[in-house]
Parts: sequence; C-alpha cells; structure tokens
Amino acid sequence: MKGPGIYVAQFMRDHEPFNTLEGIAKWASALGYKGLQIPADDPRLIDLDKAAESKEYCAEFMGRLQSLGMELCELAGYIPGQLLALHPAYEEMFQPFFPKGMEDRERVEWASATLKKIIRASANMAMKHISTLSGGFAWHMFYPWPQRPEGIVEEAFRELSRRWRPILDEAQGRGITFGYELHPG
Repeated sequence: MKGPGIYVAQFMRDHEPFNTLEGIAKWASALGYKGLQIPADDPRLIDLDKAAESKEYCAEFMGRLQSLGMELCELAGYIPGQLLALHPAYEEMFQPFFPKGMEDRERVEWASATLKKIIRASANMAMKHISTLSGGFAWHMFYPWPQRPEGIVEEAFRELSRRWRPILDEAQGRGITFGYELHPG
C-alpha cells in the first residue's frame, strides 16, 4: 500500500456517507487515505459469516475496495478481543457491543467464535495480521489500591492464556498473526 490507512470504526454512523463500505471508502479516499482497517464485527461494512466461508465473497469484497481506490489494511477484531476476557466491572459498559442477554460464558463463546471467523476471513483475503484487544482481567489492578490479593495477576494471565490459546493455534495454522493493542479500560 502506498499511502496512509485509517481505522474506520470510530467514524461509522447510521447516515451517509458513514453507513456503508462504499460511503466510508469514498470519504476516506477524499481525505487522502489509501487503505482501510475494517472492524470485522460491523455488518454495515462486511458480512463476516460469508467472508469466513467464501473466498469468492472475499475476492468480491477486495475488488469493491479496489474499485474505490482503496486497499484493505487488515480486518480488526478489537471488540470481540476485548469481550473474550472482559472483567465483570466493565460488563455493563460493554453491553452494546455483544448480543443482549448473554451470560459471561456465552459472551466468551461468542467472542471466541467471532475471532475464529475473523481468522478464516483474513486467510481467505490473504491477510497476515489481525489487530485486536486482549481483554483485561487485571487492568484495574495496575494501581494497587486496595492491595491486590497474592496471585491474582498470575491467575488473570492463566485465564487469558486458556481462552486465547485455541484462537492463536488456529491463527498460527493459517499463517495469521495477532497484534494486541493494550488498553487499561
């Protein structure tokens, strides 16, 4: 890609030009951007189920971007990554980002399945990287007051490992890497 790329999630709206792939691509192109980082969980931009299963759909998707003078930088999995390991303190704040009524275990299964779809879609698009968030069982403990119990940070990382390992194994098997953008909140 020759030129800057932009992550478009924060610009998506329910009105033109910010509500479709074509609209946001034309808008970004007019600003001088050459590539888009697409939030894979936004159905206004991509049908993740189709992308995970169909190389033909992915080729058409890439062709649509190309016809608009844009390239795909990568599919992003920030929201499902954060929801995979969401500390209970943040449950209510993140509710708008996952299907209503899900209990913790169901949300973890949904996030895991979504991340695996992003892996398959990325492979179908010949993309080699996915940006995501890790979730944060321990972020609230980086300022230790009140004092955190012995071993709680280690336990949080063990649980992160348990949840992420199957996803990372699938990505590795397809030659895909993840980049974690770490946010305390």
